Amino acid sequence: MSGFSLFGKSQSKKISVLAVDIGTASISAAVSERGSDGKADILKILRYPVRLVGPAVPRHNGGEQTIALFLSSFKKLFAEAHKVKRKLDKIVISFADPFFVEKKLTKKILRNNAKTPVSHEEIKDLIIQMEKEACDGNQELVVGGREIILMKVNGYLVGNPVGYKGSSLEISAAFTLVSKYLKDYIEQAKESIFSYVEISYYSDTRVLWHALKASDNLFEPALVIDIGGEISSLFFVDSAGSIEHYAAMPFGIRTLERRIAAFSKISFDDAEAILKKFTIETLDPALKMKIAKILDIASRDWWMLFKDTMKEERIPKKILLTGGGAGFSIFIETIKLNFKRYYDMEVDLQAMKAEAFRDFLKPPDAISGGGDVTLAALTLYAE
Repeated sequence: MSGFSLFGKSQSKKISVLAVDIGTASISAAVSERGSDGKADILKILRYPVRLVGPAVPRHNGGEQTIALFLSSFKKLFAEAHKVKRKLDKIVISFADPFFVEKKLTKKILRNNAKTPVSHEEIKDLIIQMEKEACDGNQELVVGGREIILMKVNGYLVGNPVGYKGSSLEISAAFTLVSKYLKDYIEQAKESIFSYVEISYYSDTRVLWHALKASDNLFEPALVIDIGGEISSLFFVDSAGSIEHYAAMPFGIRTLERRIAAFSKISFDDAEAILKKFTIETLDPALKMKIAKILDIASRDWWMLFKDTMKEERIPKKILLTGGGAGFSIFIETIKLNFKRYYDMEVDLQAMKAEAFRDFLKPPDAISGGGDVTLAALTLYAE
C-alpha cells in the first residue's frame, strides 16, 4: 500500500529515489539518496517547462503538438536521471490539478465467520472491490495510487486488521485516479531505462497533507491555497488530520504571464522574464508601473474567481499559501485585503515553501520556493 514515511521512520541503508512533480508550468524532478538519518542528498534537479495553454512553439499547429511536447518530457527525464543514477530503488510521481481525480471511499462487509481471524486475502479482495468502484463509469481513468485512511474490525479502529476476529471489516481509503493514457505513456517511457522499478503515484492532495503534518502546520483548521502554473487549488485541512480537496480555479502564474504578453505585445518568454524581474523588484520604474497596473487588474479577477468558487461559510482564519504563487506578494496582499473587505477577517496568512524542509536536505537550498513543496515532500517521505 502506498504511503509516506515521516521524520521518525528511517531505513537501514541509503536508497536512491527519483521524485517527479507533474505540474501545469513544469515537470520537476529530484534524483536523491535518502539515508538512515532521514536526510536526502540531492544529486540533481531536473526541470522541463511546459505550456498547456497558448502557443508552445512558433507556428503552433494545435493541441496535439502541445501534448506531444508535454509527453516527450518524460522520456528526457528518465534518460537524464539514468545519467545521474544508473540504479534506482524508488520512483515516486505526484500529479497536480487537473491531472488527477481523488475519490474517498468507505466499504464495510459482514464476514461469514466472526471467529475466523481476518486474513491478508480478505483485505486485498476488499481493496480491489473499492478500486473498481472508484473507477466505475469512467474507462479513461485508472487508479494511480491509494492510501488507507482507516481500518476497523467490529467498529473498532485497528492499525492492521490481520489476525483480529470479528463479524465486520471496514476500510476507508483515498484513491488517486489518473488518465489511463498518461499513466501508460509514463510507464512506457520508464520501461526501457528503469524497467525493474515500480512507480508509486500520488495526488498533490496527499503529498500536501503529509508535508503539512511533517512541517508542524496541522495544529488548527486552515485553508490551503496552492497557486500553480495554470491552476489555483483550494484545500481544507483540520487539526484532526484530514484534508479535503475543495476546488480548482483556472487561474495561475501563467495567467499573469499571458496578461502581460497580451497587453505589452511581447512573447510569453519575455513576459515570464518581466514577471520574474517585477517579483524581485529589478524592473525600471516606468515599466514597473505599467506591469503593476496589469497585475492589479489580474489580482482582482483572481479574487472574484476565488470568491465565486469559495461558497462555503466555514472559512478559517488561518490561510496557507503555497505553490509558485507563494513567492508573489501580489497574491498575499490581495488575499489579506479582500478577506478583510468581504469577510471582515484579519487572516493569519503564512507562505509554505520548500525551505521548511531545509534541515533534511543536503545541500539545504537544493530545493526551494513555494512551487517545490511537493517535490521536497516526495523526495523525503514517499515510500
